[in-house]
Amino acid sequence: MNFFITGLPRCRSAWLANFMTFGDTHCFHDVFRDCPRVENLKDHFKTAECANIGVSDPALALFHEKIIELFPEAKWVVVNRDINESVESSMKAFGSNDVRTGIETIQESINRLVVNHQPIMVSFKTMDSDFALKIAQYLVPGFVSPPARNALLDRLNIQIDPELLKKEIGMLPKCE
Repeated sequence: MNFFITGLPRCRSAWLANFMTFGDTHCFHDVFRDCPRVENLKDHFKTAECANIGVSDPALALFHEKIIELFPEAKWVVVNRDINESVESSMKAFGSNDVRTGIETIQESINRLVVNHQPIMVSFKTMDSDFALKIAQYLVPGFVSPPARNALLDRLNIQIDPELLKKEIGMLPKCE
């Protein structure tokens, strides 16, 4: 079973990838770093060696139409976050004022995804392990995560190193 989680940058996609990676489920984050061609995702997923494989990544929105062609049965979740909050958080994390255009482009792609494919929408503001477990059980029926693990994840701020992301941002596939 395959699944995809997307949203604006700084929507806890790295945290969700960590939450979703448990048992026989693997969730990639920043998948295009290791798989720069959308067309190669199916082959890349085989490296996870799990029954349930997905991706949690804002960049997915930019390529959702190609991804849906490759994985027509996959479930989608969009984490909804206010665009101004995303811009502010991104500027703080990356030390750059030049993020709004990219975030607006992602928002436009999310809007098309929502209109054309009706993914499940969840709020960034309600994201904790209890809510993430409900998302996980929608994406992967029968998904379980031990309460002690959930409590630990609720205390963690999991995110990609902003300096690393700055270096890797140029490796994203080009939108067509």
